[in-house]
Amino acid sequence: MSELEYVFKAETAMQLRARLRAARDTLSSVFICLDGLAVEPTAVHAAMQQFLRRAGLGDELIGLPPSVVAFDWTCADGCPAEGLAMFSVLVRVLQTRGRVVFVCGPMATDLAAVVAESGLQQHSDPAIWIASSTSGARRSACITPAVLFRSPVPRHAATQLLEAVEAVMANYSAGPDAIDLTSSLLMELLQNVGTHAAGAWVSVVAVLHNRRRPAVLEIGIADSGDGLPKTVLSGPRLRWLAPLCDASILGAFVANGFTSRPVEAGGGALRDVVLKFLDVVPTAVMLIRSGSALIRIDRSLARSVRPTQLNYGFGTQVRVEIPLGAP
Repeated sequence: MSELEYVFKAETAMQLRARLRAARDTLSSVFICLDGLAVEPTAVHAAMQQFLRRAGLGDELIGLPPSVVAFDWTCADGCPAEGLAMFSVLVRVLQTRGRVVFVCGPMATDLAAVVAESGLQQHSDPAIWIASSTSGARRSACITPAVLFRSPVPRHAATQLLEAVEAVMANYSAGPDAIDLTSSLLMELLQNVGTHAAGAWVSVVAVLHNRRRPAVLEIGIADSGDGLPKTVLSGPRLRWLAPLCDASILGAFVANGFTSRPVEAGGGALRDVVLKFLDVVPTAVMLIRSGSALIRIDRSLARSVRPTQLNYGFGTQVRVEIPLGAP
């Protein structure tokens, strides 16, 4: 039996980790806990990003990339929408680069159900999944199957997402202006991916946390593109920003509408849509982690953003978090 065949027969996350460790002299691998998929807390997210570097994701590779990458959900009690979206992107990028991917399924009942409902396991095919015994209560539900595609967004995927979001918001008595501006924001975010990350892998996930008080709707978007800081610098207009760190560039992008395209060509529209959205949905929150920069935007910070500089970051993740009233 080969080393890889022996690893294939692992039945638990602990067994898989032990077998990969035992085979490290002949089988290069990296084992990544997925409790850092969410962009917050930043310390946990940053730690996971370093393991992604070891897996060969990003520009600055640490040695030769491994032949096997194992993702472990068992350490995570939950995962917000932008983390779920990034999971699909990571798996698909690694597979297109020829890596063998293992996934240890969640032990938390709620997370396992959301992963199943969203279709993330099907999106990861042909990854090898190791099932886990689950426990705990249900607190969330996926409102529509997740979508995974190469940018730009297919029309049917955008329509499916918007219809599901609008239906949930209407069920929770959101006003027509709030629904319209949420749809406008999501379309602008998806169009931005098409403009700035053409050809990248993109995933979109929408989850309703119906046991919270109030209930919260989360929409997560993730892509494997170069990230907003790099794309902002891609045009000649803003190359003078090049000496700045990712956080400063992303802060300028959000606060001032900086973009690689001039205004007359449609640049800067995202900032305007975000401000209108937060005026009409004042309790909403947006988080954008792009490259090694993270920004949290709410109504109080919309015009005075405070970016956080991380040590590394692959791709882009966006979370739109909308508290809802009573259904």
